[in-house]
Amino acid sequence: MTSNCSRPARPLNSQAVAAADQALYTAHKNDPRPNALFDAAGRKRHLSATDPAQECLRDEWVRSYGNAGGKLEDTTFKSDKRPGDVIQECHCSKATLTVTVRYEPLDAPVKDAAVTISGPATKSLTTDATGIAKFTDLPPGQYEITSRYVGTNKLADHARLQIGSTDWARATAHPPFPRNTWKCNLFVFDVTTEAGFPVPQKPHEQKKFGITFGTVMLPPNAEDWANSSSTLITYPTVATPEPGDVVAYANPAYTAATGHVGIVSYPKNGTPETKTLSPGDNGNVKQIMRRQSVSAGGVSIDEDDQIFWHYYDEGNTVETSRILFRRMSP
Repeated sequence: MTSNCSRPARPLNSQAVAAADQALYTAHKNDPRPNALFDAAGRKRHLSATDPAQECLRDEWVRSYGNAGGKLEDTTFKSDKRPGDVIQECHCSKATLTVTVRYEPLDAPVKDAAVTISGPATKSLTTDATGIAKFTDLPPGQYEITSRYVGTNKLADHARLQIGSTDWARATAHPPFPRNTWKCNLFVFDVTTEAGFPVPQKPHEQKKFGITFGTVMLPPNAEDWANSSSTLITYPTVATPEPGDVVAYANPAYTAATGHVGIVSYPKNGTPETKTLSPGDNGNVKQIMRRQSVSAGGVSIDEDDQIFWHYYDEGNTVETSRILFRRMSP
C-alpha cells in the first residue's frame, strides 16, 4: 500500500511493510463491519493501492511504516513554520450519499425512517418530511444501506397489540355481535375508542320472521367508513395514508359484509442495498417501504401488506376507487 502524498522510499523494507500491515489491521479490528479492512465475516481484505475504500487509510499505513523503521521520501515545505522533512497529511476526497425513502404502494415520502449506512463509516440518520436522509463526509468505499420505520402512533400501537387475538374471530361471540358474523368493524370501533378516538354508533333494527322487535346500537360498518359523504363518520379523508389512519373498503357485491375495514400499520423495513462510493461522489439510493394494515380476519387479528394493498399492485382502479382512508385525530 502506498500513499498519494507521502510515500515510502524504494526499495521497500519488507519487515517494515509487514509491521505496518499488522498495525493497520490491529488499529481497526473493532471497527463496525463490513469496512475497508474486514468483510462481514471478519476476514481481512487485501490491502491495495487502488482500492478507493482504503484511500483514507494510506497515510496511516505510511506512518506505521516509518515507525517500524521503513525509510520515507523527504517532503520539503516552503513555509518557515514547518521546515525540514515531514510527512505530509493526505486529505482524501470525501463522498456524499443521499437516501430517499418512499412508501409502496401509493408512492409518498416516508418521514421518521431510520436510515443506517455501514461500510468504511457507520452512521444513522432519520428521514425528514420529504423522506430524505443525507450523509456527508463519507470515506469512499462500499456501503450497505438499511432502513426501518421508527415513528410512533398510539392507534397503530394499540391495534398491533391485538395481533393474533381471536376475540374478534368470525366464530367467536363478541357482544353485541353473535357467533358466525364478521367483526372487522367491531374491531376498529373497539381499538379506536379505547385509544381515545370517539366513534358514534348507529341504530340497527332487530327482526325475527320479518317482524321488528327492538333496536340495538352498532358500530359503523365498512361501508360507512368508506363513504366520503357519510354524516356518521366525520374524520377527514386523505389521499395518502399514514400509520394510525383507518382504511376502509366497500363492495356492494358482498353478501355477508359490506366490505372490510382496518387500521393502517407501520410499513415493512426497506430492502437492504449496497452502494459503492468513489472519492468525491454524490451518490443516491432509494429505499422502498411496503405499507401494511391491521384488521380482523376470519380467525384472528392479522397484520399484512396484501388485503387492501394488492389492488394497487394489480392496477385495479375499480377496486382502488372503493378504498378510503381517514385521518384519525382526537
